[in-house]
Amino acid sequence: KYSGAFSFVFSHVDMLQCWERCRSNPDVQANIKECTTEIREHLKAILKGTLNMPAFFAVRSLLSLLINEMRSPEKAKKKSFMVFHPNWCTAQECRDCLEVFDKNRCLTMPKAAVQYVLTPEQDSKLRCQLEQSKLHFESLINEGNWKSVEEHWNAVHNL
Repeated sequence: KYSGAFSFVFSHVDMLQCWERCRSNPDVQANIKECTTEIREHLKAILKGTLNMPAFFAVRSLLSLLINEMRSPEKAKKKSFMVFHPNWCTAQECRDCLEVFDKNRCLTMPKAAVQYVLTPEQDSKLRCQLEQSKLHFESLINEGNWKSVEEHWNAVHNL
């Protein structure tokens, strides 16, 4: 009934155990598949931990849906998750996966409704990275190094 009502982007793939293998493997699809498999195993462990908790019925339903979809994502009518890393796909490809347009080209899933959930540690780390990037921008601009400014802008855009 609520298919397509939500999307999850798993973007912290560098925290997965398989990351060391994935970051040196040039096969993007194999990397995404390996990360998806590990994420699915983590979700299964969470599901198992909530089995005896009646209050978590909705969470279990959602987890079950994601786990089943991750088992064979090619069969899903509407992909409700994406494994994202800036080296594996562009921000536009990520948006294209998450934003769905109807036949009249009207946005049926506006990105304005997307919520980002960061732990306080992740939020702090992101703020520090952005502050460092700001200082680096100023330095590159003062040097007139416009090629590096463009490259740095693209990197910050993916943050």
